[in-house]
Amino acid sequence: MAFKLFQTKQKETRDLDSDFDRVYAKIQEIDDWDDPKKIEHYILDSCEQIVSTTKEIESERKELRSVSNYARDLDILENLSEDSIKEIRQTARRIVALKETRLEMKNHPHKVEGQLFEILEENREDLEDTIFRMRENENYQDSVKRDMNYLEGEKTRYEMDRENSKASMKLMRTLSLFLVVGLGALLALVFVLKFTTDMDVNWIVMGILLLISGLAVLIYVKNAESRRRSKRALKKLNNTIQLLNIVRMKYATVTKALEYVRNQYGIESAEELDYLYHQYLLEVEDQERYRQTNQDLDYQTNLLEKQLGELNLYDQYIWKSQAEALANPDGLKETRLRLVERKERIEDQIRDNTGAVKKERDEIDRMMNEHRYYVPEILEIIQSVDKICGLNRYMNRTTGTNNEK
Repeated sequence: MAFKLFQTKQKETRDLDSDFDRVYAKIQEIDDWDDPKKIEHYILDSCEQIVSTTKEIESERKELRSVSNYARDLDILENLSEDSIKEIRQTARRIVALKETRLEMKNHPHKVEGQLFEILEENREDLEDTIFRMRENENYQDSVKRDMNYLEGEKTRYEMDRENSKASMKLMRTLSLFLVVGLGALLALVFVLKFTTDMDVNWIVMGILLLISGLAVLIYVKNAESRRRSKRALKKLNNTIQLLNIVRMKYATVTKALEYVRNQYGIESAEELDYLYHQYLLEVEDQERYRQTNQDLDYQTNLLEKQLGELNLYDQYIWKSQAEALANPDGLKETRLRLVERKERIEDQIRDNTGAVKKERDEIDRMMNEHRYYVPEILEIIQSVDKICGLNRYMNRTTGTNNEK
């Protein structure tokens, strides 16, 4: 029945809107605004205001009925036995506590989040092995680096030995040249002395030959030794370079493996990855607790719904969301005070709007009686407004009489 009545009112409202549009169209054609039809424009505005205010009144009355029903629900809750209200309060308190816990967990900063959490989640089963391998690779990298530094030092030492040997051989060649030149100069001097003086130069020649022979032997020995040192240094240098290349390859391989893990997880060491892994495990635990809290909250909420459903309340679903009010004795009292205040505000609004409608309707009658101007289309609109808004006592006025029902 209510649905049919709603449909009828909708149809009447559509018809009224059509009448408004038709009359407004005629008013717009009027150039002389001193024309009495200006009154029609005023009456139409007043009718629209009446319809709008009446809709507000209907909405306020509907809200008032809901408030009254909630007040009756409060009467039922406040008159429950001690055992019944105790069970409801216990459930409500658990709901409040679970909501607070969930809110605290939701606002708590995440230990690991976003894309990094997804990466850790995808590789969860391999993370412990990855950390172990990374530690091993870091230790191996340090060992290889030490070997590489040692070989770099050996390489430098052998290169220096080889350079020193080359320098020594170069020096011996220079000394040999000076020795030949010196020998020639001494021999020339001896021959000059022999032919220009009576000096016996045989002993001088023998001494020079012995000196030159000794120096030649010394230069030869030193040069031979430098050659051997150079060859030995070159051989060791080649071996060292081969070992160094192998070690460098090992270092590059292990470094590449470490860099891959570092870039994958955004860390610098196995210790950081181990810390990140433990933070991830804590985050998983937090998420599990959050999920469990939601499950517990759903269970307690359904339990409260069941407990309230047995009381035949007007709207048990609204009270299901008022766990804070149900959790303590003062909560229902505070809720009643809010309902009383809300009811008084609604009643004041209804009185004010009702008075405004009556005043607006009386003003329409005054204008029409004063100007004695009755247009059938305007009368039809006013009758429709009276019917829709329930202003039955004005029905006869629209015919031009002053009698009220």
